[in-house]
Amino acid sequence: MTFRVFLDIETIPCQDRDSYQDIAEEIPVPANMSRPETIAAWRADRLPALAEEQWRQTAFDGSRGHVAVICWAVGDSDHGITDDGVRVDAIRWEGMFRHRETLHAEMDMLTAFYARLSDARAAHVAETGDRTVQVVGHNVIAFDLRMLFQRSVVLRARPPAFLPFDARPWDQSVYDVMLKWTCDHRGKISADRLSRALGGNGKVSMTGADVWPAIRDGRLADVIDYCRQDVYDTVYHWRRLVFAPGA
Repeated sequence: MTFRVFLDIETIPCQDRDSYQDIAEEIPVPANMSRPETIAAWRADRLPALAEEQWRQTAFDGSRGHVAVICWAVGDSDHGITDDGVRVDAIRWEGMFRHRETLHAEMDMLTAFYARLSDARAAHVAETGDRTVQVVGHNVIAFDLRMLFQRSVVLRARPPAFLPFDARPWDQSVYDVMLKWTCDHRGKISADRLSRALGGNGKVSMTGADVWPAIRDGRLADVIDYCRQDVYDTVYHWRRLVFAPGA
């Protein structure tokens, strides 16, 4: 029986204050502006919002952003997850732009996640003798696995060799719910829209855009709950797509 892992992560923008300032400094003045007073007004009125928008996008860049929450569940062939439910690994959030502390917390989280995942897989192999692995997630190939790999490289947090970081969409080591739905290696559908299509309620508590403001405001527990629900939604979507009994 395959060792199946349902996975979802949440990420936050780069917590290096210098990086934030570099982004602002790299945004060019509009070409149609030449007068010093016009440029000064643009820098005061428009530049902060532009810099903030670009900085927030670093949450999706493994060279600069950070993994803040990992939720995962070990699955079975019919019902999706075992009775242990969804496991959680999360950073110790100590405040905005505390870069060194964020890096240490992220490394500790990744190390703990990899250790717990390896233990779960070892127990599975001991019980079943089956060493095959499949990771299930929504956009898990292009985002979750890629981000985990990149952050592991940056932080020197060695992942277990069985994680399929280099998997292709057609490989059996991954089941990307988004790609299976679209039947197109470049196709996209949001988890929210897929949930509604399959009779669910979609995102009812927060969306991905709310993750950083919530963590910034000290509501890490809310983000954990959101990520945990995403795993349960992924399980439901996977069961529907594979026509599991009772789905």
